[in-house]
Order: sequence, then structure tokens, then C-alpha cells
Amino acid sequence: MQQLFAVALLLQLATSASQFVSQCGPYDITTGNANMVVKYEFGQVAGNDAIQFTVDATTAGYGAIGFRPAGTSGGMSNIDPIAFDDTKISDRAKTAGFAPPGTEASDDVTQVTLTNAGGKISAVFYRLLNTGDAADMTLSQGMMLNFVWAFGNGKVDGGWSNHSPSQRGQGDITFNTCPVTAVPTAVPTAVPTAAPAPPAAPFTSANSRPRSATCSGIHFVLRTISCGPFPITTGNANMVINYEFGTVNAADAIQFTVSATSTGYGAIGFRAAGMMGGMTNIDPIAFDADQVLDMAQTTGMTPPTPDVSNDVTKVSITNTGGVITAVFYRLLNTGDAADMALSKGLMLNFVWSFGNGKVDNGWVNHTPTQRGQADITLDACVVTAVPTAVPTAVPTNTPGVPPTAVPTNVPTAVPTAVPTAVPTNTPGVPPTAVPTAVPTNIPTAVPTAVPTAVPTNTPGVPPTAVPTAVPGVPPVAAFTSSCGPFPITTGNA
Repeated sequence: MQQLFAVALLLQLATSASQFVSQCGPYDITTGNANMVVKYEFGQVAGNDAIQFTVDATTAGYGAIGFRPAGTSGGMSNIDPIAFDDTKISDRAKTAGFAPPGTEASDDVTQVTLTNAGGKISAVFYRLLNTGDAADMTLSQGMMLNFVWAFGNGKVDGGWSNHSPSQRGQGDITFNTCPVTAVPTAVPTAVPTAAPAPPAAPFTSANSRPRSATCSGIHFVLRTISCGPFPITTGNANMVINYEFGTVNAADAIQFTVSATSTGYGAIGFRAAGMMGGMTNIDPIAFDADQVLDMAQTTGMTPPTPDVSNDVTKVSITNTGGVITAVFYRLLNTGDAADMALSKGLMLNFVWSFGNGKVDNGWVNHTPTQRGQADITLDACVVTAVPTAVPTAVPTNTPGVPPTAVPTNVPTAVPTAVPTAVPTNTPGVPPTAVPTAVPTNIPTAVPTAVPTAVPTNTPGVPPTAVPTAVPGVPPVAAFTSSCGPFPITTGNA
């Protein structure tokens, strides 16, 4: 019994050692197609750095993803693919052109789960970042690469067919980097004596922003937008164009976002200001629902062919509701003599068109309502510098010229506080006349208090006789005059 338990324990330890242990994620890879959802997360397998993918493909056949160096595009060249159907997940060999990849000699991909429900195949699998196999591309956190995906009919090991244009996609992406949290290695021996100062607010410019998403998944960090977007007026609601200036690896660049209501292709182009007529001297860029191509200059009405050097980089292409929207950029000066050198504030003749057919096969001339041109001036992209430091001193200068006149304006605001001091000034001019009239008003109020002193005045005339009898009636209270006498004029002496 003990031996059986030991064997079971060893098997359990061996199994758990080979499992994928996630360290960060999952993060989204934006495909622009709801039928292909891709997520990834970084972790370890038996102490080795690894990456795990979860891929949901709405298909009855197969799904596939792949990696190759950033900036690569076109066909299956240099892709390190991984494919799956509803029965298996397989590490595939690199191929070229458009041939389906075969099985790789060493299968370095491990299946976790594989389900097929509701017309959707969900595959979860992982591989080491560095498999040690020269046929596999070495991956790493924070790495920039070209990510490719596809799905279609058939099985991985037999009978799978090429996907349609709406069943594939690619784009340069940058893997996320797992955040690292530092762990203290020792216990602090002293108590802080002061609270740490708050961190300074980060400087944010209104005219500059990184062209990247947050750490929620794959994001594009090839370029930085410095100004824009700016619209280019076409006068046609079926062709909407915006551009913005920025940098690509510190080199000045321009990015276009073009939406064409078309089932075929769209195109823009540049030539010297003042030129018009046909395709002469136009430096064109064309796109359809699958690709963006730098095209060669042509003449007359002949459709242009791909340029020998493709100096245009696709960011994204979507095809929704009959509108193809392509986002792409190029350097202002590509160094290619076949490309027109652009610059901020440049005046040029801007040309646009859209029509039927594909860019590299069977496109046809557009109708007169599907094209246009005009001389335009690209924005100068003037960026206002923002102070990066706070002034450290107060200005000490006084006005160079003192005032020469007394202010003549009267304040228009009402005082908001009560004066705290009594005016000390006396009237500037004394009265010049004495009042000539006697006041005619008499008091209107009755005294409210009894006199407190006895009058000291005696009658002006002393009595001349002594009373001889006692009054039968008590004497009437004496009258005390307060003013008068005043004469009453009768007119009769």
C-alpha cells in the first residue's frame, strides 16, 4: 500500500510540475473580427518562462495563430504557426507563399483544453518562450512582433483549405510585460520621523500622447502622435480622410485613417501642388479589405502597381457595413526616391479614389464620382511648449516709468466693509451767514420725568396784605410758569 501511495504521489508531482502557472494576464490581442478572439498570459512551466494562449474560433474547420519579426507582411513567409481543429492542437512548421504549413518535427506546444460547442472551437495551449528548437521563434515579455491569425474549413492534418480574406489578419503588436512587485528582504530597524512627501503630479502635454493602450493587453507602441487628427475635405461622404503627425522610432511620420464606402479598394496619393489630370506623378497608397500597399508612380489612367520598396505600414483594417477603414503610416521622408517627401505645413496636390476590385488583382477604373483632387496645405503642427518647472523667485522689477497723472476714474464698486476710523477733516468752507428766522416748530413730545429741584425764584412783587381768613376751600395748586408771558394783540387799548 505504501509503495502504491508513493508512486501516486510521484505521478501527481510530475503532473503538477508540467502545468502552466500564470503570473500575469490574460491580455487581449485585438483581431478586429468577432469570429476570432485571442488572449494570452505569461507564466511558468516547471520553472521555465512560458506563454499560454486561449483562442476561440467560430468555425467548423480549423484555427491558427503565428508569429514572425515585426514589420513583416504578406503570405506565410517566416511565420512560426500553431494550428488546431476540434480534435488536436499542433505545432506547425514554417512555410512560404500561401501553402498550408506541415507538421513540425518537434511539437513544442502543449494542449490544456479543447472544446467544440455552438459552432465555436475553443483551444487553450502553451509553449515555452524559448523552446530551444531553431524552428520556433523565441518569444519574450515586452517583445514587438508581427502577429498572424486565420481560420477556415478542413482539418489541420488533412484537407484544410485557404481561408477567405475576411478569415485572416495580421498586425505588429507588443507583448505586455508582467508587473514586478519588490518584496522587502529585511525588517525596517527605524521608525520614519516624517511623512514622505507626496509624489509630484505627472506632466501631461495636451499636444502629445503615446499611441498605445493601457496594460490591458496587446497595444501598438511603434509610433507617437504629436498633433492631429486633421480632416481632409473630399466633398464625398463615401470617402472620409484624417491624418496626424507623429514619430516612428524618433523619425517624423504621418498616419492616415481612411474610410471608403466600397466593396473593392480605396486609394490616396500626393504630388506637387498645382498639378492635375490623370495619374501623372502621383505617389499613391492603396488598400482593400485585406491589405495596404505602397504603390509605384504611373502615368495616364493606368492603375499603379506595388512599389519595389513598401514604405507604408498597416496599423489596422476593418470591413464593417460596407465601409473599409484602413489605418496606416509612413515616414515623412522614407529615403525612397519613388516616394514624395512630405513635411508639416507642406502645400501639395492631394488625390483620392475608390472603386471595385482588389488592389493587386483586377481593380478597375473608378467613376467620376469616385475620385477627387485638390491642393491642400498640411497642418504645421505647432506645439506650444509648456513650462516644466515652477519659478523659484519673485519678480523684483518695479515699473520703469512712474505715473505722471492722478487717476481720474471714480471707483464703480460699492464698499463691502464698514469704515473703522472717524473722519478727521472739517468742512473746507465755514458758513457765511447767520440764520435770520426763528424756528416755528414747537416740541411735540411731553416731558416724561418730574423735575428734581425746587424753583429758587421768588415772586417779583411781594404781597401787600396778610390774609384775614382761613380759606374754606383748600388752595389750588400753584401755577408754575415754564415760559412767557407772551402778548395777545386785541387791537383795542
